[in-house]
Amino acid sequence: MKQVMQSMICWLSLAFILAATSSAYADNTNLARYQKSIGSTWGWTLRPDLFATDGIASNFHRWRSTNTSGQWLEIHYPRPVTIASAHLYTGVIAATTGENWANFKFQSYNGSTWVDIPGGSRTGNTSLEVNIIFSQSVTSNIFRLLNTESGSAVRSIREIAMFGPNVVGSVEQGYPIGTDVVLNLAHKRPAIASSIDSRSTRL
Repeated sequence: MKQVMQSMICWLSLAFILAATSSAYADNTNLARYQKSIGSTWGWTLRPDLFATDGIASNFHRWRSTNTSGQWLEIHYPRPVTIASAHLYTGVIAATTGENWANFKFQSYNGSTWVDIPGGSRTGNTSLEVNIIFSQSVTSNIFRLLNTESGSAVRSIREIAMFGPNVVGSVEQGYPIGTDVVLNLAHKRPAIASSIDSRSTRL
């Protein structure tokens, strides 16, 4: 009887932990962070596609395409997830080169073809930071951002953040720009000082 009771307590504890973890995971968590990302091209200045999902929206941590048309970036999940909104950080901050994405759309893969996500497209975008709330949530294990501009050009993505549903009063709210993403351009960058106090032991 004692073993049965201990077993029940263990199962109840595990269920509580899983429920708490699931709740925390669904609450303003960037589901794209650290997920596998595959870009159509990358090069020029060695800006690989993995920078697009490293959680850091920085000039130094960006995926930069080559000078081609129809660029895309895929995000692969180990299992299907439900996405209802996304944040897109494009271009280069404080740079004259731009590299912004003006026309684009989000798509999901249904196992045989790419499907446009309702409410996931933009035309004539001039902002480097875009908050996109889909018209309806979509469940898939592969998502894609597709550049729909005509012509060839270099394009950059500093970060893509994707979020699960956040419905209030039957209306999807999304999350504010900057949620669960590092926006500090100096994050993990080398620092050089004019001098170091000899009394300091910190490096």
